[in-house]
Amino acid sequence: MPSASRGAVIALPFRWSAPHILLMIAGVLLMAAAIHFVLGRLRLWRDRAVLEERQRLALEMHDTLAQSFAGIGFQLQAMRDELRLSESLRIQADTALEMVRRGHEEAKRSIAALRPGLSGSSGMADALRREAERLSNGGALAIRASIDGQARHLPLNVADTFFRIGQEAISNSIRHAGATRMDISLHFGKDDVALLVKDDGSGFELNAQHQGFGICGMAKRADRIGALFALSSGAGKGTTVTVTAHLSSRPTLPEHARRAVKYLLRTGIHTS
Repeated sequence: MPSASRGAVIALPFRWSAPHILLMIAGVLLMAAAIHFVLGRLRLWRDRAVLEERQRLALEMHDTLAQSFAGIGFQLQAMRDELRLSESLRIQADTALEMVRRGHEEAKRSIAALRPGLSGSSGMADALRREAERLSNGGALAIRASIDGQARHLPLNVADTFFRIGQEAISNSIRHAGATRMDISLHFGKDDVALLVKDDGSGFELNAQHQGFGICGMAKRADRIGALFALSSGAGKGTTVTVTAHLSSRPTLPEHARRAVKYLLRTGIHTS
């Protein structure tokens, strides 16, 4: 063997010691904490920007679209009352007034859906209760809003869908069911949330004849966010509309840490 080989340095395999493993775990935990913080801030900034834009749109719609409908309705009503119209023109004026009224109602519904605060469970329940009170117009309808389970923040897409479906269910009940009692409830489970709108009205038999635009629209809204839509009714048995959405849980810092430790164990790091 050549003499030069006597001074060669032989590289020994790196051995993982307990301090090395602790340092590695500490580094992974710090990285997980940093990622958790950054992702949380990004979600907060995104949600804040969306809510500010929704607030701006709601104010613009209130100041332009809703006010325009109100003004047109006022002018049409004044013309109808002051002018001597023939029977056919009076019918046309009444039709125009009804169209304006419906457009105004839809504008107010859209403004209500854009309002901030609906993503909170209490805000959602209160908003739907106020919607029912407004549509019933001080009638004999008894309205109850409640929240069951551990209330949580609702994602914007879930809040929007629930509010729109709730609006439609409330409107259908008040206009067609002749109900005397309505229950609006949010039920929070471990991984999901359900909205129920239940009345004691006349109900109807579930068949293709009653699969109108309103029911199909509610089902399509639920399908867009992967939620389950169900409608239960029967002649004289009232109607219950239910929509259930999954709530994806965001990993917390301890969960990030557990995942990091599991990853280290899976990679086969050991002390020998």
